[in-house]
Amino acid sequence: MYRQKTKKMISMAVVLCLFVLTLFPLAGCSDSKERYAEAEALLGEGKYEEAVAAFEALGEYKDAPERAEEAREAIRNRDYRAAEALFEDGRYEEAIAAFEKLGGYRESSARMEEAREEIRKQQSYDEAVVLLNDAKYEEAAEAFEALRDYKDASVRAGEAREEIRKQQNYDEAVVLLTNMKYEEAAIAFEALGDYKDASAYAKEAREEIRKQQSYDKAAALMTEEKYEEAVAVFESLGDYKDSLKFIVEAKEGMRKQKSYDDAALLMKQEKYRQAAEAFEALGDYKDASTRAVEARENDTLILTVERIPMQGFGNNFSFFPVNLTDEFGTDIILPGDMDWFENAKFVSGYAPPGTSFRISNENGHLVMELNSMMSLIYSVGGKEYEFGIGPGTQIVTRKTKKGYILLPEETVALSPPPTKN
Repeated sequence: MYRQKTKKMISMAVVLCLFVLTLFPLAGCSDSKERYAEAEALLGEGKYEEAVAAFEALGEYKDAPERAEEAREAIRNRDYRAAEALFEDGRYEEAIAAFEKLGGYRESSARMEEAREEIRKQQSYDEAVVLLNDAKYEEAAEAFEALRDYKDASVRAGEAREEIRKQQNYDEAVVLLTNMKYEEAAIAFEALGDYKDASAYAKEAREEIRKQQSYDKAAALMTEEKYEEAVAVFESLGDYKDSLKFIVEAKEGMRKQKSYDDAALLMKQEKYRQAAEAFEALGDYKDASTRAVEARENDTLILTVERIPMQGFGNNFSFFPVNLTDEFGTDIILPGDMDWFENAKFVSGYAPPGTSFRISNENGHLVMELNSMMSLIYSVGGKEYEFGIGPGTQIVTRKTKKGYILLPEETVALSPPPTKN
């Protein structure tokens, strides 16, 4: 009876256990399905880290391991795309760090090298820009050219080369200016536009050209003896070259020209003695010496006796056709020794018809030369004395208290002269 009761109790326990075992597996299967669905949702929402954790928690449930790996792939792909975005934005240091985290995923290693190359190029580019800004154009050009098609390196290299060309042209223009090749210098500087102070130098060269042209014009005016115009031009040039010296020369030329014109006017007015003196004062200016000789020759008078006898023509040659006082600026007194001449009175004189008197001015003295015999009669103390002057005799003036007298170099006394008391 006891055994039967025990067996019955064991059977009931077995049935209970089987029921429990059957109940719990069904409950576990229902929970995994829900968590799997949640993991899928997380994956679909792009919450990859949470999805990985959720799938890993499911263990070997269904394809949870494969889905977990898909989530990990999505994470790597997302991070790769983020690294690529950093690369494209030029944030190469950050891109390198992002690619390094990806290990060897896809082209991460190659992209890291590209990023490092971009960093190197950027550094080289920045250094080239500094060189360009520091006007180290040759170095800058070489640096940009080494970068080839990086950014605008080729354009910047062209800029550097253009600066080198401009500097060379500028230096050549400065040399031209220094060597006073002003026309070439002006053209060279003007071609440089607003490069450095090229425009100022171009103006300077043009001003030098203007001055040189004015200087040449003034020099030509000097050659043409247009002294007044030459002075005006030279004065406008200030101290350019030897303009000041030429101003002095031009003014002296003006003075000489005026003196020359005045002397020529005297000649025209037949004031030969004054004209001769004026021309002689001019020295070798133009033909002044020739004109002086001409004036001296014209200063010689050829006078011919027109009436005889020459009674009482007084103490001047008023009987001549011309007035000697007007021609020579002084009265002429006939000859005699001063000791007795002051008391002598001219009585008469005689010369044959056709007798000529050649009267000239030589070194300040009037010289008279006869072509025939002439006799002169003076009265002294009631006695008359006759003097004969032979042909060819020169009679030279001498100054006395009464004025100028004519003293013959040789006389023939037809009666004895008065004796000295």
